[in-house]
Amino acid sequence: MPELLIPIREYIGTSEFNWDTYEFEWATNADDVRMMVEWAQYDGLEVDSICLEIGVCYGGSVLHGMEIYNYLKGLGLPIRTRILSLAASMGSVIPLVGDEIEIEQTAQILVHGPSSYAAGTVREITSDLKQLNDLLMKTTLTGKEPKFPMFFEAPISGGITQLAASRAYLDALVVLPA
Repeated sequence: MPELLIPIREYIGTSEFNWDTYEFEWATNADDVRMMVEWAQYDGLEVDSICLEIGVCYGGSVLHGMEIYNYLKGLGLPIRTRILSLAASMGSVIPLVGDEIEIEQTAQILVHGPSSYAAGTVREITSDLKQLNDLLMKTTLTGKEPKFPMFFEAPISGGITQLAASRAYLDALVVLPA
């Protein structure tokens, strides 16, 4: 009954060379996750559960993050998520795919308000602004405007409420109309 360990790197998206720092920035995307699962199966490992491990993840692409989330959810396997140090931005959303979420004593989670970059015609920019505003309203649990960033340190006191806020954030991302 092997559990497949899938590490999430510092960034969500595609790995690339940063010409400002002259360093290669490793990232994780759905293709990486898919390859790990398929390689384990090719190697003869009968995966019956997944451990998604986040050491330090600063976040990254929402599109790549949602693809990782949806791929893992679609596998139908039990998923255990471990946050070892920092899960920020999109890195705080991906762990919510887990049936069980483990957070180390010194770990931190950052959930910030929705943000975007807009370019294009006035109509396109107005549409982006409307979608962000709708998303912000959907993340409100109390009827009041949410205060971002939400920064949680483990152990999370009142963890149910704070994880519910994060899950509401994810639900808002999922139901946002195209």
